[in-house]
Amino acid sequence: MDGMDAASYYSYIAFIQLQQNNQLLKQNGIEVEVYPYLLGAINVGSNNRPPWLVPAKAIYSKYDTKRAADNVGLKDYAIPAELMEAGKTVAPMRTLTYIRSAFPAEVYTTAFAYFFHAFWTLHKYPNSLALLTEVLSEIPVHFQLECFNSASASSPITPPPTSSSSEKLFTPEQVAQILNAVSTEEVKTALKARVDEALARGAFGAPWIWATDAQGRSEPFFGSDHLNFVYEFLGVPYQKMQLLPPQKPRL
Repeated sequence: MDGMDAASYYSYIAFIQLQQNNQLLKQNGIEVEVYPYLLGAINVGSNNRPPWLVPAKAIYSKYDTKRAADNVGLKDYAIPAELMEAGKTVAPMRTLTYIRSAFPAEVYTTAFAYFFHAFWTLHKYPNSLALLTEVLSEIPVHFQLECFNSASASSPITPPPTSSSSEKLFTPEQVAQILNAVSTEEVKTALKARVDEALARGAFGAPWIWATDAQGRSEPFFGSDHLNFVYEFLGVPYQKMQLLPPQKPRL
């Protein structure tokens, strides 16, 4: 998985799908690496336009966003009124870049999940120091989106242990450590390198998927609705969508 951005709704959908299928992906020997990158920089670098700037796509999106949410069991979300302004995610994506390098994988996944939740449900856009500090400080240690265990999940995930609301993912000292790292050249360079690499691979939006099979062959895939093509390319078993005969009414 080349890149996701917390301001990308379909990255959110793809993130949920990956978590819902976490165990099955492992059982099939598929390693998933989720990298934060900047959708705005990808749009500029690929000369792409956000879909909501195209009037016809903006009208259609109200149907498509609901269908995508229903498909994964995402219930409490809303599109920000000022998405262009809210979507300036340089600070949060640098934050996740550092967390990915400095903390265990489960901490990084939990933080990314909460950043999506903060953006699309709580409407906290952590692109200011104050809000970034607030979001980092309030992440519950075992935070998990309810839809990870929804009926749409093909392989239910065991719920995490019950924890008190006072238990946080990061201590105040760790929050300070993360905030100090966000402005370093090392983190800035790492995020820029991820964007540059994705653009070199042809990225033009998010989520952008770069899949490599067992023979070392790689192909790009775009969007949250193409995971079936990814599974086909990787040669793992999956169930294809098919039309069924009419169901006879029960007497």
